[in-house]
Amino acid sequence: MEQVQLGKSELLSPRIVYGCMRLVGDNSVASRAKGKRAIHAAIEAGYNHFDHADIYGDYTTERDFGNAFAKSGIARMDIQLISKCGIQYVGNTRNNSIKHYNYAKDYIIGSVETSLKQLKTDYLDLLLLHRPSPLMQPDEIAGAVTALKKEGKIKALGLSNFTPSQTALIRSRIPVSAN
Repeated sequence: MEQVQLGKSELLSPRIVYGCMRLVGDNSVASRAKGKRAIHAAIEAGYNHFDHADIYGDYTTERDFGNAFAKSGIARMDIQLISKCGIQYVGNTRNNSIKHYNYAKDYIIGSVETSLKQLKTDYLDLLLLHRPSPLMQPDEIAGAVTALKKEGKIKALGLSNFTPSQTALIRSRIPVSAN
């Protein structure tokens, strides 16, 4: 597949990215099995860039993808992984009583570390902040991203669903590779 450069980063990405949001369907055993087959079919079809978020599948999709990927025999350097963080989803697997956003430094770092564990990888090619929060603190976000980059846990930062002014606010503290 044709590759394009992501913003000013060194990352190259195919124009088509496989979105994993609905990978586990209704979370039934049959839907999970179908999702695993979809991952393998996507790879066989030439997809090598997969988009995740910690909240997908009630916080379970990354684990299912990671398990399927670990069994695939495909080298990590042959695929690219995106994950998103920041939304605190109300579901069955977390003790959240209200949907909210969290962009505290410790939360961002913890979310990435959980995603890495679930995806069975040492790094994310791209971390996206999932949605803007009216309470986000750019310096707090920059501190988390700087630490994660320094530790090699993420290669680049991107944003999802941010307006131009919100993007400029984050860019005023830390480079943003994609929106």
